[in-house]
Amino acid sequence: LKALFLEFEKVLDGIELKGTPPSATRPGDFIFSLFSASGIKHNNFADLIAMLERAINMLSEAQGASLNLNPHLKTFADAVQTVFKATSLNDVTKMYKVHIHEPEQRKKQQNRSNDLASFSPVTLGKKNRALGYWCFSAGVTMRDIQQLGVRNILLASGTLSPMSSWSAEMEMEF
Repeated sequence: LKALFLEFEKVLDGIELKGTPPSATRPGDFIFSLFSASGIKHNNFADLIAMLERAINMLSEAQGASLNLNPHLKTFADAVQTVFKATSLNDVTKMYKVHIHEPEQRKKQQNRSNDLASFSPVTLGKKNRALGYWCFSAGVTMRDIQQLGVRNILLASGTLSPMSSWSAEMEMEF
């Protein structure tokens, strides 16, 4: 895992950021290039998620409830799962964007040198980059809700009219 994270960080740090503040926004399918360059691909992402879950469980047992204070492994596992659950590459290209930026440095938090789950690129003297995977389609979430077996959804807004456009945007019939 350590080698994978270091490689992913190296790939992310290699992306050229422009502007003020420095950032880069790319089409949604760019996320696969980032992951692939780090060794995360369609044929092995499930194994990675299983490995991350084992690591999370091991850290949880070692630390008890304090893992909730620093959930980076869980966040990364959820992100990988979200990226690779896409129904088609066309959906990813149309509905998602990848955004990379360097967030402002926060004041240093309490020293957590004993926290096994603690990891911050700032403490390692590396670039501090944030990766965003933005979904621009409400239909993606609505499909997820439908797959959970939800039968009724209440939508409230001042602009639900015309209903046909809402139906198209949510990718479901009303």
